Amino acid sequence: MKRLENHINIINLVGCCTQDNGPLYVIVEFAKHGNLRDFLKAQRVAASRDVQEEIHLTHGNLLSFSRQCARGMEYLAEQKV
Repeated sequence: MKRLENHINIINLVGCCTQDNGPLYVIVEFAKHGNLRDFLKAQRVAASRDVQEEIHLTHGNLLSFSRQCARGMEYLAEQKV
């Protein structure tokens, strides 16, 4: 394991727990909308069904998501993770 400073574009690992021959439990920081992939898929389905959603994604939003992902990955690369 490696300790990293908090970064705005990284979901933090809070803790983990293992038992002999048991599953690995990972506790991470809360993400209101879950993971990005499932969030984007749900928005695509909602848009194709003309469902009224609170969140309306624009090309600017998608570009911002991409930039944030790139910044998070850049940070992890700098930390040699």
